[in-house]
Amino acid sequence: MELSVYSPVLAQSMYAEPKEAIKHARSLGITAVEVFGNELERIALADYQKYYSEYQIKINGIVQGAYLADPDVGIRANEIDKLKRVVDLASANGVKHIMVAPNIRCRGAVSQVQTQEDKLFVRDAIVSGMKEIVTYAKGSGVTLTMENFSKNTHPFSTIDEMAYMLGQVQGLKYTLDAGNFYCVKEDVLSAYQKLKGNIYNMHIKDWILDEFGYLIRPELPALNGCTMGEGILPLAELLSMMKQDGFEGEILLEVNTVCISEKDVEAAVKFVNKKWQTNRV
Repeated sequence: MELSVYSPVLAQSMYAEPKEAIKHARSLGITAVEVFGNELERIALADYQKYYSEYQIKINGIVQGAYLADPDVGIRANEIDKLKRVVDLASANGVKHIMVAPNIRCRGAVSQVQTQEDKLFVRDAIVSGMKEIVTYAKGSGVTLTMENFSKNTHPFSTIDEMAYMLGQVQGLKYTLDAGNFYCVKEDVLSAYQKLKGNIYNMHIKDWILDEFGYLIRPELPALNGCTMGEGILPLAELLSMMKQDGFEGEILLEVNTVCISEKDVEAAVKFVNKKWQTNRV
């Protein structure tokens, strides 16, 4: 098991000056980061890697959004080409995986998914695009993953929807987001049991009920991020299952408190390591 964080967490102004934040994260046993594709529009991946390598931290993955279901077929083709370039970039620089985030187009505040027919169109367009990208990545040394989403308007949010995607796109792997199933009223433990054969890595976060938080969907109470292990998700049980099953992949600490601090990152590391039955922290 390897611990990582999103790269922007280490640049949070409420955490620390970035270099000190990186040193602190490494001292806790965090050995990797995942970067976002838009970060690489400003900083070359090789330069980013060199920067992190000074602190013995590697870039494990890239999170790349893409409008694979845009109503415009030309835009969809351009987004697929963009993903192919990211595959080439990752392969050339030894980055192990890309998590593709298929975005859904909104015009103003209106989602393109308004009906079941819309949702099926988006589902099939995403499946088609992912098939092309995964095929392109074969032999590159780069694994393509996709996570479960947190909105019912997205066609890959529920257990069955993710099982459908993984069945349709041979070679695609799964990033288990431990917090998102709650947002569609599903149980993450059941999701793990059904989908564990496809899991490549996990993003772990926690929620609290908070009247001043944000509303995921009308029939759910408002939520806010919280210190790992202090919320409503069965994270201890999930980690225990994964440990017993011999999971050896990456666990990304998706620290989602309102103002990320050093203590939040420390608490996340301590919680995961304790439940993993190690004594590192």
